Amino acid sequence: MLNEDFIIKGRKLTAEEWGSRLLLVAINLPIAIITLYTLNFNSSTFFFQFIFGIVTAFLAFFAIIMTFKEYKYSLLTLHFYNNQLKILYKNKILKDVTLKDIKLLHFFNLSEKKDKMCRPFLDIYDHNNIIIIHIQLNFRDYNQLKTYLTPYPININDEVIHNYSDIKK
Repeated sequence: MLNEDFIIKGRKLTAEEWGSRLLLVAINLPIAIITLYTLNFNSSTFFFQFIFGIVTAFLAFFAIIMTFKEYKYSLLTLHFYNNQLKILYKNKILKDVTLKDIKLLHFFNLSEKKDKMCRPFLDIYDHNNIIIIHIQLNFRDYNQLKTYLTPYPININDEVIHNYSDIKK
């Protein structure tokens, strides 16, 4: 078995991803506020204005929630060493697991279409089928982790859809 250290940091959002989310919030939130603030209860378009305001507010808050949820992944670190896995969050140990306690590595991405691809996720399960960690990876880390854990007796379920033209991004 390998005795060298192997570290995977959670995937950080790119500038393009930050920009698109901030743009979505910057456009939708003021529109929602203005629409809901200027509602006229006696108007025949009240119902449509109200629905439009609620939908745009929902889109803005959804973008904010998803951004913070994805930011959480960037604070996670997986540190493999000497048949051990340390899971760190903000450089503090959350969990220390031996590789013998890991039953399954499940790699997947959320795209359902074969021509569309998004970054891979990793779920690590213990022998009781409880998820130890759920983390979003870069493609480089995904390939390195699969290679690193091949000699170990761990089941690897790989459902990642590959589109090799996007891997270098």
